[in-house]
Amino acid sequence: MSREPNTEGDSFAPDLDRVNRSGFPFQIGVEHLISNSLASHGWQVSAVEHPWRDGFIDLVLSKSHLRTIVECKRERSRNDSTAWVFLAPAPAELRTTARCLRFTQVPYLRGYQELEIVPSAHLSSYAVLPKDQGGQGGTRLLECWAGDLVRASDFFAAESADVVVDFERELPLFFVPIIVTNAELLVCSFDSRAVDLKAGEIPDIRLANFQPVGLVHFRKTLTTDLTAALTSETYDTYSSNVDRQRSVFVVNVGHVIKFLEELLLSDGANFYPSPDALFR
Repeated sequence: MSREPNTEGDSFAPDLDRVNRSGFPFQIGVEHLISNSLASHGWQVSAVEHPWRDGFIDLVLSKSHLRTIVECKRERSRNDSTAWVFLAPAPAELRTTARCLRFTQVPYLRGYQELEIVPSAHLSSYAVLPKDQGGQGGTRLLECWAGDLVRASDFFAAESADVVVDFERELPLFFVPIIVTNAELLVCSFDSRAVDLKAGEIPDIRLANFQPVGLVHFRKTLTTDLTAALTSETYDTYSSNVDRQRSVFVVNVGHVIKFLEELLLSDGANFYPSPDALFR
């Protein structure tokens, strides 16, 4: 039996719950927020649900020679904490460089480079997320989401090689992976000497400092691939680890417009986007 639209009160409540559990309303809301703030930050929503080899990219944003590859992750409210906690052994570091993907077509170059970045952000390689509410209640790993996002960025950069317009062929494109979430972001800094090695824990709340932030620079070895720049002459364990490191920025949705307004990259010679860059 069909139901009349919105005339039976709570009869659609289970359907609304399924819609909300999907996370798609959050993604659609983030897209609307960014699109309606174009005059403020200059970033265009170039693609929504863009296909790549292993799935779909939620959003692709473009501004001059920058592309941000965006994944939206929603936390549902509940009784216990939904905060994402990032560990940062004291003193917590504000990082001003990031390892991001750079692409030029003439000459053809595609690889990761250490770039200066604005704004600076707390650096962390360890994230503690709430347990999954969907049935199993298992621990979720940010590394899985971040790794998929990095691979999606690589795929999108390779795709872009075929469509860069003529006047841009000798200019670089930069790809910045971003996770946007409604979760509170906390940086937990502590003196590593304070860890109780028998228990494997920080023994006292007074030994840990929790700081709410709007942005975190999550940096980790998120790939097993080595670049062509690492040869038998330059290979060692340290250099191979650094070569595999990737930067992903985790942004609270309440901070995302400010982040886009401030976002700049520099290769040491130029800033991107340039101050007079056209929106396209």
